[in-house]
Amino acid sequence: MSVKNILSVNPIFYSVIKKIINIKKNNKYNKELESISKIDSIRDYDLFKITIQRFINNNIPTTYASYGSEAYYYGYYNEIIQYSGVDFTCIPLIPNIEHGIKFDGTQWYYQRNSISFAAQGPYRKKDIHDIDPWKLVFIVGPYIHYARKFYSIELEQEYKTKYKKILLVFPSHTSEWDKENGTNNDNFIDVIYNKYSWRFDTVMVCAYWNDVNAPLFEEFKKRGAIIVSAGFRGDKQFISRLKTIISLSDAVVGDDIATNIGFCMYLKKPFYLERGT
Repeated sequence: MSVKNILSVNPIFYSVIKKIINIKKNNKYNKELESISKIDSIRDYDLFKITIQRFINNNIPTTYASYGSEAYYYGYYNEIIQYSGVDFTCIPLIPNIEHGIKFDGTQWYYQRNSISFAAQGPYRKKDIHDIDPWKLVFIVGPYIHYARKFYSIELEQEYKTKYKKILLVFPSHTSEWDKENGTNNDNFIDVIYNKYSWRFDTVMVCAYWNDVNAPLFEEFKKRGAIIVSAGFRGDKQFISRLKTIISLSDAVVGDDIATNIGFCMYLKKPFYLERGT
C-alpha cells in the first residue's frame, strides 16, 4: 500500500503529517483567528469588516490544516460537544460535520478518511451509505438547536429596546472557492424597502464574512439599514452569533434557498423568500 493510501485511511497519521507540513501556516491562522474572534461582529461590524480583509485577500490561510478541520467551521462541533456535556479531551477523533443542506441532486464531496459523519437530515445517510455502507452517520437535526446565544438576556433586551421591531435580511453569499455565487437579484433592495420595511422599525442585514466588500451592503446602509455579521467561518462563536441575530429579528427575508431558512423555521421566525430577476 502506498504512503498516500495509508494516510487516506488512517486519520491520526493523516492529521499528524498534515499539521507538521503546515505548522507555519497553522500558527499564523490561529494567531489571526484568536484576534478576530474577540470582535463583536454584531455591534461592531465596521471593525470586523476592516479586520477580515486579511482573510479575504488571502494574506492569512482561511482554514486550519489537519484531520477534521472542517468540523470546526461555524462552531457547529464546538456547540454540539458542549451541549452533550462531554469533555473535549475525551473525544480524540471528530466527525466530518456537513455544513449545509443539499437542495438538489448534486453529489457532495465525500471524505473517505473521516471516522464518521454528522449531518442535519436523514437524506444524507443514504447518499453516504451508497458509497460506504459501513460508515457511521449521525443525524443530529438543525445545528442551531445546540448553540448557546452570543448575548445574555439583558443584552438582547437592550438591543431590542434600541431597534424595536426588526426585519432581518439574508442576502445569498459567495465562498472563497466560488466568487461567482452570491446575490444576483438586482431589485432585492427595492423589494425589501417597498414590500417589507414599512412594517418594521429596523432593517438589519446579515453579511457573510467573504462578502463584506460587496456594494450591496453599502446600498443597504444608504437606505438606513444596519449591517451585522455572524463572524468569520473559522470562529467557533459563529453559530452563537447567528442564533442571536435570528433571535433578535421579528421576521426574515432571503433571496435564495439556504441553510438559514431551516434555522429560522426552527427558531420560529417567519421567513419570506424573494427570488427576483
